Amino acid sequence: MTIIQVILFIAVFALLLLYFKLFKNRILQRIFFLIVFLSGIIAVALPNVTNKLAKLVGVGRGADLLLYLMVIIFYFAFILVYRKVEEIRERQTEIIRYITLQNAINNNDED
Repeated sequence: MTIIQVILFIAVFALLLLYFKLFKNRILQRIFFLIVFLSGIIAVALPNVTNKLAKLVGVGRGADLLLYLMVIIFYFAFILVYRKVEEIRERQTEIIRYITLQNAINNNDED
C-alpha cells in the first residue's frame, strides 16, 4: 500500500464519519453516500478495478472515469444545494411577511 492510498483511506473514512455524524436520520441519503464512500475505498484500494471499468464503458483510463463521475456528482450536489437555498429563501420570505403583518396588526391595536 502506498502513502497516497493511506492518506486517501483516512480522508474517505473521516468524511464518512463526518457525514454520519451530521446526517443521522436520513436513511436513503445515508445509503447513497455509503455506496459513494465504499466506491471511493475500492477505487483507492484497487486502482486496477477503475481501469477495467473505464475500458468496459469506453473510457481510456480509470482516473478519467472517476473524473467524469465526480463531475456528475458535483453537478447533482450543486442542484441539491441550490434547491435547498431556494427553499430557505422562500421560508425566510414567509417569516418576514408574517412578522411584518404581526407588527402592523400590533401597531394598529395600539392606536
